[in-house]
Amino acid sequence: MTGVELSATGKYATGLHWSGDYTWTDVSDDPAPGYNPRIRLTDFAHSTPKGRGNLIVGWEKGPWTVDGHLRYVSEFTSWTSTTQSKVKGFATLSGRVARNFDSGFTVALSGQNLLEDAQRQTTGLYAERRVQLTLSKSW
Repeated sequence: MTGVELSATGKYATGLHWSGDYTWTDVSDDPAPGYNPRIRLTDFAHSTPKGRGNLIVGWEKGPWTVDGHLRYVSEFTSWTSTTQSKVKGFATLSGRVARNFDSGFTVALSGQNLLEDAQRQTTGLYAERRVQLTLSKSW
């Protein structure tokens, strides 16, 4: 396996903060003599995405916080029973807006998979869009 990972972060006095990373991976399968990867349902060379990346941007000022997370995964294959299926590369977006109150209550609206109603991220079930309103209390 060969790979490179790059990352960077930053924070500003205005309350803005960010971070990003990108990982490139190249995997070569070289099974031991007598070992059959298909019987064990392994194929690391094709089932490992070549590229993966994240970009996170947030802002915090007084009682308010806003965060966004963009994730990218390149094409890869995945096992379904005894066969391999291709999963196309995808990007997904998550976000959260929250208001904190002096009494320890927080009201937040958050969402995952905001770019599409449902998205294939594996060969299993589709990842659905989710939006949640939460009320929490800390002591």
